[in-house]
Amino acid sequence: MSIPQRLSPPIEELRQFYVGKDINDVPKPAAILDVAIARRHCQSMLDATRALGVGFRAHVKTHKTTQLALLQAGGTSSPTSSTEPAHFIASTLPEIQHLVPTLLALRSAGRPVTILYGIPLPPSHVPRLAALARSLGPGAVAVMLDHPAQLPALALFAQLAGFPAGVYVKVDTGYHRAGLPPGALNKGGLVEQVVGMEEAAAGKGEAELWGVYAHSSLSYKDEGPGAAMDNLAGEIEGCLEAVRANAGVLAKRGKEKEVGISVGASPQVT
Repeated sequence: MSIPQRLSPPIEELRQFYVGKDINDVPKPAAILDVAIARRHCQSMLDATRALGVGFRAHVKTHKTTQLALLQAGGTSSPTSSTEPAHFIASTLPEIQHLVPTLLALRSAGRPVTILYGIPLPPSHVPRLAALARSLGPGAVAVMLDHPAQLPALALFAQLAGFPAGVYVKVDTGYHRAGLPPGALNKGGLVEQVVGMEEAAAGKGEAELWGVYAHSSLSYKDEGPGAAMDNLAGEIEGCLEAVRANAGVLAKRGKEKEVGISVGASPQVT
């Protein structure tokens, strides 16, 4: 039985109610955005990451809307993004569920899609996450891990979904809210066990190691671009240190398998 949900009103009902209203007549509280500014900012972010030659994963936890998610990804019909992967990260399962139609639309337009569940994997959320993953297909859903106790939940995901989840091992670069220190990423054999679960057992692995991930919430206290860049550099160096510390374990996967490094926080995009 699926978990009862309170779904958003149909978009046409929202349009009929809001379009044409004076701002002063909109029921309060309300968030009012200038779509031209939002579109410009989203495009600037995409232009910057393309110029740098790095991938981009858009976070949806603040806006929680399909419309802004599409802008963050460059849309479904932009010539410059027609074949680029569209990567997202969400903080809750309802956010992922809300985005499923958008992810499917992007995929139908020819773009590979992924979404990362951005907290260390809670066992109680696995059945629902696996059901969402089945609607998106293999290679679309990734999870975070920062403790060996989460590995049974990772195995359960593969069992329920019918394919493994992508995995990012969370690196703690100083905020101490989640993750493991770079030099202790293999605590309790975590990295070794993920690599072992990745190896095909009876033709089917239970994990796909995509890389390491760091997010410095310390950036939100920064008072200028210089401090934000220092925190970004700290995230990158922390991930590199974690990879170097586990080079021997990671080498067992074979040279053809890459280890991605994923970093960043909102203040750092300025």
